[in-house]
Amino acid sequence: MVIMVFSPSDVDGTLCAATMAQMVTVQDLGFCYIGLANAAMNSEELRAKYNIPADKHCVISMAIGYYDAEYFCTVPRKEVPLIFK
Repeated sequence: MVIMVFSPSDVDGTLCAATMAQMVTVQDLGFCYIGLANAAMNSEELRAKYNIPADKHCVISMAIGYYDAEYFCTVPRKEVPLIFK
């Protein structure tokens, strides 16, 4: 699912997206911010196609869904010898 937040205020739109991101995480879902979609939805061509009012702009776009990845805390590394002189 892709969610786009439109707002006349960057602060209000960002707070809305941050709250959604927290709720998504609580529901054990993943999310990813999509910066290119913001630029596309703020173009005159797409604003006209989707009847976006002139006083609102796309603040944040995010994809939400179930993630299929396994995350590890750190990458295994060789121990680095410390030499003090």
